[in-house]
Amino acid sequence: MRKLTVTGITRMAAVLATAASMLTMGLAMAPVASADTASTIQSIVQGQVGAQAHGRLSVASAATIKSTNRGPRNDPQGTVTQAQAKAIASASAASISSNAIESRAEYWVSQNIPYNQSAYSDANSAPIGPYRQDCSGFISMAWGLSSSLDTQTLPEVSQQLPSYSDLQLGDILDYNSTIDPVNGSHVVMFVSWANPQHTEYTEMEEAGGIGAVERTIQFPYDSPMDGSGTWVPYRYNNVVRATSPSVTALAGGGYVEAFQNPQGYLCNRLQSGTYACTDLQMMAGTSPSVTALTGGGYVEAFQNPQGYLCNRLQSGTYACTDLQMMAGTSPSIAGTTGGGYIEAFQANTGTLWNRNDVGTAADTSLGMDQSSSPSVTALTGGGYTEAFQNPQHDLCNRLQSGTYACTSLGMMAGTSPSIAGTTGGGYIEAFQANTGTLWNRNDLGTAADTSLGMDQSSSPSVTALTGGGYTEAFQNPQHDLCNRLQSGTYACTSLGMMAGTSPSIAGTTGGGYIEAFQANTGTLWNRNDLGTAADTGLGMM
Repeated sequence: MRKLTVTGITRMAAVLATAASMLTMGLAMAPVASADTASTIQSIVQGQVGAQAHGRLSVASAATIKSTNRGPRNDPQGTVTQAQAKAIASASAASISSNAIESRAEYWVSQNIPYNQSAYSDANSAPIGPYRQDCSGFISMAWGLSSSLDTQTLPEVSQQLPSYSDLQLGDILDYNSTIDPVNGSHVVMFVSWANPQHTEYTEMEEAGGIGAVERTIQFPYDSPMDGSGTWVPYRYNNVVRATSPSVTALAGGGYVEAFQNPQGYLCNRLQSGTYACTDLQMMAGTSPSVTALTGGGYVEAFQNPQGYLCNRLQSGTYACTDLQMMAGTSPSIAGTTGGGYIEAFQANTGTLWNRNDVGTAADTSLGMDQSSSPSVTALTGGGYTEAFQNPQHDLCNRLQSGTYACTSLGMMAGTSPSIAGTTGGGYIEAFQANTGTLWNRNDLGTAADTSLGMDQSSSPSVTALTGGGYTEAFQNPQHDLCNRLQSGTYACTSLGMMAGTSPSIAGTTGGGYIEAFQANTGTLWNRNDLGTAADTGLGMM
């Protein structure tokens, strides 16, 4: 069996292979309702933060930085016009995952590529590049652009984020000075938040005096700027997330998995090992959902490249609806007690929608975090319940009757909750709090912090067990697959996951469970409750 835990050079080789593949394809404290208050953001932007907090460095040491005069940080402004930036964007139309962005940036950091506005490097960039060895050249390289943009034109190939809370791996913070555009502007790449208050974060950058580094610093930057501008968050237009599989136990025994392959097609795999990839294309970066039907067989839900909600039965019959989804989000589907199914999704209007097997669809008019996906489960006593994240990043629930409520439990922006009906007729939900830890909440409203850390871009999965209780699967900050039982017993395996992806778990007819995940090798893996794990050898986007 191929070893999954990769460190040092082995890890670097793995992530670089992923990057090349993508480019070739073209707190112990309770979570609060809002991670950042307006006053906190304002004070941070105005520079009212404390002393610099030096974090870890990939090559240079903190002592070196403290003793080094950094000099200018940005690149020559005005060298790239808006028209040229749009042309570069057009030539760089291939999608790239946030993991590939990170791996490309990590290579420059591992080599500590020196800062030089007049020099260019093709390290880890062929056949594209070379890139200018300054802050925006570093971002252009990481994003896989056809050539180097500058701090003023990077927004031409990206979209501004609604808030700092929406920052995810591969996004940028861009500062443009109106007083001294040449020496007063700078841009850094966001990696992850370093504390629940969002006052510190890990970033990668190319800067004068220190070169290409990865550091944990105070937000938004550890050096004062000239005050003529603000740090603006952006996300590259062509970034796609690495995808996650879905698994469900079948009524007659065994299980089936659904996933998106590297070519963008919907694929299925049975427990027997039989698999097939359909000719149905999916929107890049989205994940399918699969559920067993009580009468036998299964049905899948997915978003196609045109952004429409689609379904496919085990027989191969499929249909795409005229319901458009929020680009980049994924639907959830659950078999109902009557033999049909219910699906939940975020529409392109930013609200939660439902649709059943009869084709009846309805807008709940409930707003969602635009980067998250809902979860739906059938209840043993009939009906269904949904869980979702609202625009204020709170955990919300909605019953089939239309009754809904948003809790005061803050979620990590961009992540999605998981919900499962329990044997007693209630439900259990799992989610990543804005503190970065795994939380649970049941239908009685009882919520608890497990204090188990999670990869900040991933979401947990929860399933009820036929013998009672439930089990959760999640990715920890070290990118290992972990499990937790209702009793509180938990364990993290040595099976490395693809950063930013989420596992799927399903209770089996024998009282155990099966989980599916994308390994850090880019292939689909399985693991059961006995601890037996296997690489299917099937590649995933």
